[in-house]
Amino acid sequence: MGTKKREVRARKGQRTAVPGTPKHRPRPVQRGGERFRVVLVSPEIPGNLGFVARVMANFGVESLTLVGGCEITEEARERAVHAQHILAKARRVKTLKQALRGAALSVGSTSVFALPDQSLWRNPEPLRAVVPAIRASAGPVALVFGRESRGLLNTELSQLDMVYTIPTNEAYPSLNVSHALAVTLYELSPAVRAVPQPEAATAKEREALIERFDELERAARLPAWRIRRNRVMLRRLLARAGLTKWEFHAISGVLTRPAKQLKREQAARARPARRKARRRD
Repeated sequence: MGTKKREVRARKGQRTAVPGTPKHRPRPVQRGGERFRVVLVSPEIPGNLGFVARVMANFGVESLTLVGGCEITEEARERAVHAQHILAKARRVKTLKQALRGAALSVGSTSVFALPDQSLWRNPEPLRAVVPAIRASAGPVALVFGRESRGLLNTELSQLDMVYTIPTNEAYPSLNVSHALAVTLYELSPAVRAVPQPEAATAKEREALIERFDELERAARLPAWRIRRNRVMLRRLLARAGLTKWEFHAISGVLTRPAKQLKREQAARARPARRKARRRD
């Protein structure tokens, strides 16, 4: 057996049915629950199924429906990493109509534009323009994505309540389906989890930092007028920067050490002068 096959087999043995490490909890921090339903129409690349499942797990969405298309292969499971439970529960139907049953709102994405007023189903709105309407939906929302090669057909778009596009570079407008899903869920999720914010430095700590800066300047024997000017500049700079406690302590330590070193050097240089003065006396 080759090295590559042994590595693949070892990874398969380590994989769990549901995530269970502290980093990948069995249940997302904030679950999308049944609020959103991801529908893939005729997916063609098994690996993309895995990437889609992984993105869904990132944003706490677990309902995946496949309208025909490729099978969930070992490659798809490899790409899903800790989102195996989403692939295991994926529902497969034959038609888009079946996939949309029970959805209060159906929304599809496209990167292909028609000329205004020439195609009702191919005149999408920017994603951010439709986000308020999607969030306001009274029931489950079906997020529909098309084939990797051709996207959603006109006959499929005509079955949807809304069509949107993700503005991209005109020279290469088409996104991978998992990337398009990630952007969509990011815009629709106000916050999957709160990002920890560092504790801000207090006004007293900012003043202490300014004082340490003054000490360094005095040790460097800068003129008094420059120290006064720099004090005003530094106070305004720290207010704009939004200094944190960790930053206060880190910068304070950097300023304190050279100030002490300068004072020691100045004291060492002053000793011979004092000795000479004593001898003269």
